Amino acid sequence: MSRTVLAMLVVLAFVATIVAPGALAAVTPAPKHPGNHQTVAKTPAQHEEAAEHAKKMATYHKGMAKHHKSMAAEHKKLGHTKLAKHHMTIAKHHTALAKEHTAMAKTHKAMAKPKKK
Repeated sequence: MSRTVLAMLVVLAFVATIVAPGALAAVTPAPKHPGNHQTVAKTPAQHEEAAEHAKKMATYHKGMAKHHKSMAAEHKKLGHTKLAKHHMTIAKHHTALAKEHTAMAKTHKAMAKPKKK
């Protein structure tokens, strides 16, 4: 790599560290994944444990939906003249992910409810 290219990369990295944090400052942080539930519930206690895990997963997916909605909103704000198309594409992507996570939250919420006999 030539010195000119290396110098340009250093300057670009420096500028990115200054500009990027402010550009996406209002983004809601992604929640921590609660882990996976691997056992098949056979006893009432196991069913209760599975329901608790489903509640945690519903909360996780709600948080992820909120995170992706905030990412979409920030990308919509970043519509610079040359990058507007790119930011709108990324915003649509995050909006779609938010819808998926919202649907998953509803599914897990339903799974957490006790089954009627």
